Amino acid sequence: MPQWSPPAYSNKYMTNALKSIMSIYGQRNTHDKEMARVFNIIEENKNVPFVDRIRNKDKYPSLKEKGYDVTHKMAWGQIGNRYIVFPTVEIVDDKLVDLDKLGINPAEYALINKNYIEFDNPDDADWFSKNYKKYWKIRRK
Repeated sequence: MPQWSPPAYSNKYMTNALKSIMSIYGQRNTHDKEMARVFNIIEENKNVPFVDRIRNKDKYPSLKEKGYDVTHKMAWGQIGNRYIVFPTVEIVDDKLVDLDKLGINPAEYALINKNYIEFDNPDDADWFSKNYKKYWKIRRK
């Protein structure tokens, strides 16, 4: 079975600060690269509402689901020729709700409310939607 490797960095999310950090400290392994990638994507999109919820989790409500606090339930999809990552759990009328359970299409809701991150390809969108939490948790500790 072939081994999966993360997609290459997109120049869209390579800030000068990240380039400097990488040049000073280097990248020791894939884990470091992926963590830097997540941090950079989150920093570049800090004005997106759900990204603020990632960055400042303690300022927002959460839902209890199977014993866990749920604040996002991330998904991704293709809209025309764009690939977007968006939350399926959202604040509606000052309450955190699971949009799917309310019969609301989360992708449409995200587009209307400009609450998504756009990616250049489906691999990057899929990777971020599945991995952001793993690396962001490390940062919060």
